[in-house]
Amino acid sequence: MDSGWYHRLLQGAVKEGVLLENQLYNCGVFVSLAYEISQISHFVNDERLIVHLIPKKASRRLHLFYGAIAILILLVGFLFASLGH
Repeated sequence: MDSGWYHRLLQGAVKEGVLLENQLYNCGVFVSLAYEISQISHFVNDERLIVHLIPKKASRRLHLFYGAIAILILLVGFLFASLGH
């Protein structure tokens, strides 16, 4: 649900917000909320740390996060199943 709905809605809202902010900027009004959200959502790699293995795109990080949780749940399930026999 998070990846399918919320993340897509957020991407659409930020995209439209950036367009509106550009129009406001042309009218002399400086607003940068959507722009800042767009900029901060891109992961900055630090080559000194292991975090350089984390994907830069938010959608890939989201899938990695939920994939890791699914694998952990499966491993715990297999562990409990093997202990029960």
